[in-house]
Amino acid sequence: MIAYRQISQIVSMTKVIPPPLMENLLPFRVRPEWKQGEKAVMTTPRYCPVCFKEIPPEDCVCPFCKIDIPVWTRSTPYTSRLIHALNNPHSEVRMGSILSLGERGDLEAARALVDCALRWPTDVVQGLEIVRAVGRLPDSPERKDALNRLFFHSSRPVRKASERTLRDLGATLRPKNPEVRQRRL
Repeated sequence: MIAYRQISQIVSMTKVIPPPLMENLLPFRVRPEWKQGEKAVMTTPRYCPVCFKEIPPEDCVCPFCKIDIPVWTRSTPYTSRLIHALNNPHSEVRMGSILSLGERGDLEAARALVDCALRWPTDVVQGLEIVRAVGRLPDSPERKDALNRLFFHSSRPVRKASERTLRDLGATLRPKNPEVRQRRL
C-alpha cells in the first residue's frame, strides 16, 4: 500500500486530480466540477511591488497606484527594491528582504532596517534578524546609530540583542534619552 505522504507528493507534483480510490486517503476534498484526470489550475496571487495590493496576474500596470510594473522593476536598483519591500504587509516578504539586505551589506539599508523593526514591534523574530543584519554591515557611524536606535525597541529580546551586538563590536552604548533607558532596564 502506498503511504499517505507518497500519495500527497505525487498529487502535488503532478497537480492531477487523484483517482477515486485515493480520494478517501487525501486530506482535501476534490471539487465535483473537476473531471477525472483534469489538471487543477493553481493560481497564486500577484501583488504590486509598489503599493503591495493584490492585482490580476495578467496586468502589467497596477490598477491602484497606476505604476507600470516592468518599467519600475527595470529602473529601480535592486537594493532600493529590497529597502522598499521592508514596507510590505506580509512578514515573509519583509524577512526575505531583511536577510538579503544583511547579506549584501549596504550601509544605506541601516536606517530602513531599524525603521522596519520599529514599525512592526510585535514581530520579535524579525527584530532579532534585523539586529543580526545591522551587525553584519561594515563598521560605520550608521551601523552604530542603527544599533543604538534598536536599543529602544519595545521588545526586550531585541533590546538585549542590540546591546550584545554593540558590546561585541566594542562600541559603547550611548542612549539618546536616559529616561527611557532607566525605565526599560
